[in-house]
Amino acid sequence: MISIDASVFIIIAVIVFLVFALNRLFFRPVLRTMEARDQQITGRQQEASRMLEEHAKQFAAFQAELGKARRQAGDFKARERSEAQRMGSDEIGSAQRAAHQRLEQQLVSLDQQKSRARADLSAHIAKLAQTIAGYFVR
Repeated sequence: MISIDASVFIIIAVIVFLVFALNRLFFRPVLRTMEARDQQITGRQQEASRMLEEHAKQFAAFQAELGKARRQAGDFKARERSEAQRMGSDEIGSAQRAAHQRLEQQLVSLDQQKSRARADLSAHIAKLAQTIAGYFVR
């Protein structure tokens, strides 16, 4: 059978003392350090999440502004293009009118030259006819 003597109580007292001493000197500081690290990690993760959310909001605002700027640029481009086309049409119309006027002037000038040439030819033909008739009449 097992005999229990006074040394068992001393061993139990030493074990209880060591448990309390190790708990106070080792386990509690280690647990506090681990909890502090967990809090730091959690705090940094929360800060990173907050920064990511803030970045996402800023990015969304940037995308909205970019879209707005693109729409404004497209509107400006369309306005400028239509204005340029209108101005081009006006210039083409003006050039066509000027060309038509010049053509009309040239036609009038050509008609005048044709009339003068006919008159000159008629006078020349009449002279020539008189000269030829003068050769035959003699």
